[in-house]
Amino acid sequence: MPEFALLNDQFQAGMQVDNRTNKKMDVSTAVFSKRISIRKPQEKRITLNPKEHQLVLFDFVARQSCDADISFIAVSVPDKIIEKDGLHKFLPVLPNQISQSDIEFDTGTSIHKTILPPANCFYPSLILKVSSSIVKPAGLIANKLVYYPYECMEQRTSKTIPFLILDDSFLNRSNISINKFLVNKSIGDYLKIIPEFMDKNGGMMYYRGSDHSSLYLTAYVLWTLRLAEEKGFAIDTKSVENIEKYLNNSTLDTSVGCFYQYILSMKKKADLKKLETFYTKRESMSPVGRIFLFRAIHNQGLEKEKLHTMRAEFDQELKVEQLYTYFEIKDTTYNQDIPFYSTRMITAMLLQAFLEVEGNHPQAARMLNCLLTKTSRWDWNTTQSNFWILYAMNQYTQEIEKPGEPCKVVLTLMGQPMEMILNDKSDTDNVWVIEKKIEDVKNGVDIMVQAPQTVYLTAETKYEVSVGAAPVSQGIKVARKVYSKTGEPALIFKKGEIYQVDILVDMDKNLLHYGVIDEPIPAGFEILRDDLETTRNLKLFSTENNKYFKDVWSRKEYSPDRFVCYSYSYSGKVRVTYFIKALYTGVFTWLPTQVQGMYNPEWMGRTEIRKITIE
Repeated sequence: MPEFALLNDQFQAGMQVDNRTNKKMDVSTAVFSKRISIRKPQEKRITLNPKEHQLVLFDFVARQSCDADISFIAVSVPDKIIEKDGLHKFLPVLPNQISQSDIEFDTGTSIHKTILPPANCFYPSLILKVSSSIVKPAGLIANKLVYYPYECMEQRTSKTIPFLILDDSFLNRSNISINKFLVNKSIGDYLKIIPEFMDKNGGMMYYRGSDHSSLYLTAYVLWTLRLAEEKGFAIDTKSVENIEKYLNNSTLDTSVGCFYQYILSMKKKADLKKLETFYTKRESMSPVGRIFLFRAIHNQGLEKEKLHTMRAEFDQELKVEQLYTYFEIKDTTYNQDIPFYSTRMITAMLLQAFLEVEGNHPQAARMLNCLLTKTSRWDWNTTQSNFWILYAMNQYTQEIEKPGEPCKVVLTLMGQPMEMILNDKSDTDNVWVIEKKIEDVKNGVDIMVQAPQTVYLTAETKYEVSVGAAPVSQGIKVARKVYSKTGEPALIFKKGEIYQVDILVDMDKNLLHYGVIDEPIPAGFEILRDDLETTRNLKLFSTENNKYFKDVWSRKEYSPDRFVCYSYSYSGKVRVTYFIKALYTGVFTWLPTQVQGMYNPEWMGRTEIRKITIE
């Protein structure tokens, strides 16, 4: 019997009956079930010769998602002596659909929307959230950042620096609870261990005793020291001198060079000639370098024409969508000194810079919404990404979303008005959540929101898609190719045969340095793990994809219903190959391969959902 089934799977499964006597036996077999269907006959009579065994199969149909309860029984009465045995099994039946959601976002004092679920979806429902503040998710992000047991110096710095930058008013409004004594102790402890991570030249290392110091990390730590000094903490002046000497004597790339000049500009001590040189070279610089240059020019009080020019250049690189705005990274050349360089980190850095330099930006709300709601933005975030998102949110509350009076909101849903008073006292007072099943898929749901001050509306449409759902490509194209032992594409599968599966991943812009492939396995197969001696050396049945797709190192995790691959080198055209063996006759659902950027989840792709037959 399979280890699991999906809803609507049809398969043959059963028992092996052994005659361990020296006499011929007539045996009655039967199967009884709860929460799974069995096609008749549910009883079968067999005859077993001495020492013979037979496989007795029944036809199962999984009609509901549940834990099915199945009992097998075999009875014989030779010479009027009852011989009997039985077997009891639980079989998990999992959904054969995948959940999707579409999120729409708008902000203003008067909002009108009509929500239409996509055609051919199942069980659509609508979750509306109306809020007078967009920054409430900050608590989730802060908890992930602060309470994870970080070890390396970059992570320790990212964990410490928010408490040197974030305002008390932001922390209070975001329900981020802190203990001032413990925070000050934590900052003091961080400042004490900095020399332990410093090499003999003053460069900062990720780990104690490492043989690699990082220029970017060194600047990051120096920035933290300057901020701690501004907050009144006692800092080790010798450490500051060593770090500055190291940076002054090193050849800095433009990203770190601009970062260093920004730190100097905090006391208006930036090198004006270097700022001018960096400004003329900005077209060839990374977004990180340009953002720090933008902030340094502002701090140093240089001519505003430069700021206006850079602002216009940044605007040209913003990807403006109906719901979200984010910085579109066009070059993701790997740089080990800017850890986990990602869309959301750059978007957060740029939003914070816009708000710091200009006080507002036409796309500010949509940029922040992209950081918070396009996906679960506190999942897969790096420490630096989490810090920069909090920093941008802090700046947003300083410049735009200031505490207001209690806000009366009128929401009209399908012609029926409702009222709610929102305020900033707590999460429950701040967010109005309404859930509704969508009965009329054709005409959708009509929504109107009116309020005396700016409010934020998030409308999430949840639904299921099943067999026949088309592939999805958002920056990543994914295909699953299956080959038989003759090297031909496999359309119908045969029990007992081994098949080669190629997952072909094509990044549109060579963007995905950190990616995850989630590959479900149909219930009728087992995966042949490449870390076992018996299957490690299986040779490819087909090599037709070798010309265009490269194999890369992947870490794989296995379970009966899927395996997951992680790699830091999914760029260009990539192939992941594995082998499966058909074990059970029947008709099964093969859920889609899904590929996503770990730190760029807006880049994703998946294959179709299909039915397969094992004969």
